Amino acid sequence: MTYDAGEYKQKVGLSDLYVALVTDSASAYSAGTPEILAPVANVKATPKVDSQVSYFDDKAYDTIDSEGATELEMEVSGVPAAMLAALLGQEFDASTGRVMDDADPSKAPYYALGFKSKKSNGSYRFFWYMKVRFSRPDEDFSTQGEKVDPKSTTLKAQALSTTYKFTYPSAEVKSCKRVWGDEDVAGFGGATWFNAVQTPAVTGPSVSPSSSPSTSASPSASPSASPSS
Repeated sequence: MTYDAGEYKQKVGLSDLYVALVTDSASAYSAGTPEILAPVANVKATPKVDSQVSYFDDKAYDTIDSEGATELEMEVSGVPAAMLAALLGQEFDASTGRVMDDADPSKAPYYALGFKSKKSNGSYRFFWYMKVRFSRPDEDFSTQGEKVDPKSTTLKAQALSTTYKFTYPSAEVKSCKRVWGDEDVAGFGGATWFNAVQTPAVTGPSVSPSSSPSTSASPSASPSASPSS
């Protein structure tokens, strides 16, 4: 197989951090309309991979590998109150502008998380993590002195594989943790990547705009379910 020279280029940028509320069950995966989370500076993704070596007849015989959650860490400029409340499953009162924090992390719903990374040749790689749950971020405050010390916000989340099993282009039926693509790969297009959450059920290089830019996958192709975890 031959590869475009652009595929070897280094990552030099990051932008367009999106989230979309999702529902995921054995019978269907449904995602709402993506919206910008916040201006982003860094994203770090660390998959938890376990590899065990089995020994028989005094030598290494086999390896057994498994992958768990992917730990995500995102540095953003700041997060609007209503957005942070939604990510953590807390109550936001729009009439007073207040967030009520009941210290119950189990209420945090699942989201899809998308972003794009610029390469040194100007092309982009695009990403969607299918099922992400955010945790409460650390907070750091300090008084202002002679020099300004701006504080960004670091968000942490875990990306999981979906419960729903998609039919892949290969005809395999299985869960999905993320979908990504590179503009330097023939056939890929990212112009409408953030119009809807990209899934293995989406055909073509990118999603075409529709009257309701949400993504739904189920045996009966039912409409998007109401947002919940």
